[in-house]
This record gives sequence, C-alpha cells and structure tokens, in this order.
Amino acid sequence: MAQENEALQVALHQQEQECKKLQSQTEQQAQEIAQLREQLEWYRKPSSNLEFRTGERGLYEGEIRDMILMILRQHLESLPADPRDYPRRKDILRDVLAHNSRHGEMDQLRQNIRQLFQGYTKWNDRIGEELRHLGFQYSTDGEHCKVTWRGDKRYTVTISTTPGDKKNAGHTVIQNFNQTFF
Repeated sequence: MAQENEALQVALHQQEQECKKLQSQTEQQAQEIAQLREQLEWYRKPSSNLEFRTGERGLYEGEIRDMILMILRQHLESLPADPRDYPRRKDILRDVLAHNSRHGEMDQLRQNIRQLFQGYTKWNDRIGEELRHLGFQYSTDGEHCKVTWRGDKRYTVTISTTPGDKKNAGHTVIQNFNQTFF
C-alpha cells in the first residue's frame, strides 16, 4: 500500500507539472492571440486622412495644398538615396504624394509668368494686362512697377520698367515671382 501511495503521488506530481506547463502555454498563446487581434484591428482601420488647418487664406484654388505637396516632394528628393537612410520617412512621403494630386493652378501660373517674362527687356501695357488677367495688381512710378497678388500687399515683386541688365532681366523677374508667390 505504501508503494501504491508513493506511485500515485509521483503520478499526481507529474500530472500537476504537466498541467502547469499546459497552463503556461495557454497563457502565452492567449497573449499571442491578443496581439494578433490588435494587429488585425489596426490593419482594418481606414488609412488616415491628413487635414491641414491654417489661418492663411489661399490666393487661388488649391494653393496651400499644392504648396505643401511641393514642399513634401522637395524634402523627399533631398533625402539621401541610400535605402537604409530614413526608410519610414521616405515610405510615408511617397505614399502621401502618390495619394494626393496637386490642383495644378500653381504650375499653370508659373508657366504663364515664365512665358510672359521670358526675354523681358522693357515694361509695356501688354504685360500689365496679362498680369491683371492672371489676378495680379500693379502700380508704376516711372522707373519701377510694383506687383501684388489678389490685393495681398505682404507679397510684392518690384520690376524695373527699363532694366539695366537686359540679358538677365527676364530670368530675374521670373525668379522673383517664383520666390515670392510660388
């Protein structure tokens, strides 16, 4: 009987050890399941939408959105080419740029300014009318013309009506417009 009792105690001890082992495995699997459920919920959530709030009013349709997308593209292009450098940042920037198209009015305005001032050597009424048509206002004082956009005097480009450097005058005016307005 003592031998039987001892055998039963050994068997009971082995069963208890096996039960503890199975309980530990069950707890680990429950944690893994919870983590997988959490990941699944994360993947089920819709992708985030970015919303930009600003007190600044756009001077044309899509201006602020176009400018932000242009800045993001410039930043992406400025990052090192090595795929090991900033991989997450690059992926996010590429994804934002791929899923958000630019309005395009900025590009059209830049092209119109480029065409208008390419080869510029002297101010004339045709240039003034074209600028008005594009939404700019201007005033001349004889030697210079001050151009503002849609009445916002914070952004002004001054153009020499008779530039001394006729060879580079158009390029300089185009560059000033791009730096000031675009």
